[in-house]
Amino acid sequence: MKKIYLYITLALIFASCEKVVHIDLNEANPRIVVDAQLVDTGNGLGNAIIKLSWSGSFYDDNNFKPIENASIKISDPRGKIYHFTEVKAGEYINTQMEAVYIDDEFNLEIETNNETLSAKSSLPRYVPIDSLSFAPFVFGPHRGNGFVVHCHFMDPPNEENFYYLKLIINDTVSSDYFIGSDDAIDGEQIDYVFFKHAIEKGAFVVVELYTIDEMAYDYFRVLKKDENSGGMSAAPGNPISNIKGNAIGIFRASAKDEKYIIVPPFSI
Repeated sequence: MKKIYLYITLALIFASCEKVVHIDLNEANPRIVVDAQLVDTGNGLGNAIIKLSWSGSFYDDNNFKPIENASIKISDPRGKIYHFTEVKAGEYINTQMEAVYIDDEFNLEIETNNETLSAKSSLPRYVPIDSLSFAPFVFGPHRGNGFVVHCHFMDPPNEENFYYLKLIINDTVSSDYFIGSDDAIDGEQIDYVFFKHAIEKGAFVVVELYTIDEMAYDYFRVLKKDENSGGMSAAPGNPISNIKGNAIGIFRASAKDEKYIIVPPFSI
């Protein structure tokens, strides 16, 4: 079977019902920022984590102030309502979501700082990881130094699919985010190569594969373009948001699979 080497860029995750937010990120007045994710963890169960903060200047090194004491709930298509617990400043979770199915639409509602915010997101198809493998680094920025990890999975045919991958090395989550689509490779076996990371001998590596929607994919591309432009550039582009109300950010549902591999502590 033909292998497709899919090189996927860096970014953050995001999802449906778009709104373009016009905001000068160079010298911005503080705005509420929502980073909300619901993850299908398998067997009809789901976890959700929501982070709230105030935005700041583009030059503030992402030192954003958390928003505490918010009231948050998510409702599912069957009318069940899930409330959230604040586990630390600005971070809220619910790990007891039930009966999470493909195409389920979830409704998020947040009340904070005299603002009511809302958003909707639907769960994409689950795509499993077939396997992980590794090989000596023979190309790219780390050629001849360590190993590169490959993630193998089959793209479902006859539909658009978008992916987000997370790399964890020895319990340290990579600060990079990796995204891609099945454009021109629909239904193919995908060999995703984490070519920007040189893995040392004996490393314990976990790969998480999330399915996302097209808005999330497009949002990541905007963020990466802004990141590459550097601090001396003009203001970054306007991000897409599905949050209704006086806020920016995203609510996204995603389906997740993960696998691990140990790179042997000896040469191959």
